[in-house]
Amino acid sequence: MKLDDNAELRTSNIARLKQIATSLNPAMHPLPRTPAEWLNEIADAYADAYEALPFMRSQGMEPDESLLFHMAPRVALKFRGLPEQQAEATTEAALCSYVASKEQVGVALDDPHIAFAFCYLAAQFGLGLASDEAINEIMAFIEEGDAILARAITRRTRAKEPSRRQRRIRSAQGV
Repeated sequence: MKLDDNAELRTSNIARLKQIATSLNPAMHPLPRTPAEWLNEIADAYADAYEALPFMRSQGMEPDESLLFHMAPRVALKFRGLPEQQAEATTEAALCSYVASKEQVGVALDDPHIAFAFCYLAAQFGLGLASDEAINEIMAFIEEGDAILARAITRRTRAKEPSRRQRRIRSAQGV
């Protein structure tokens, strides 16, 4: 067997293992391949984190979208179907990158959508699933996209918002 044959065998084995892992864990999303696919996944991930806003009160905090970027690493783990044991390292990689970059890029990370996208991608980097070059390309696509991420997020989060009737019921219940 030649080296090329071994490489081909390894590639097919890896593909088969990914297929098996996906069938065992249907929560696992396939890794996006293009900046547009990443944008859509980030919007889905943001919408997933957005669902936790009402629960911030139970933690003694006011619901605030500007804090959702803290949840990006955990949503990244969830979407990749990876174990919770990796949460600490993934969170550290994402938030350290955020703090280091905040000084360099300034106001760009003040946008809650951009901050979330950055931390979500930094978590992927921390997991070894995305390269620095890929992250830079995706972030450039998002930043140059004339608010395309904001529109994608708005579409997804509006669908998850409670109706007026549901809000009145929750308010009456003190939730």
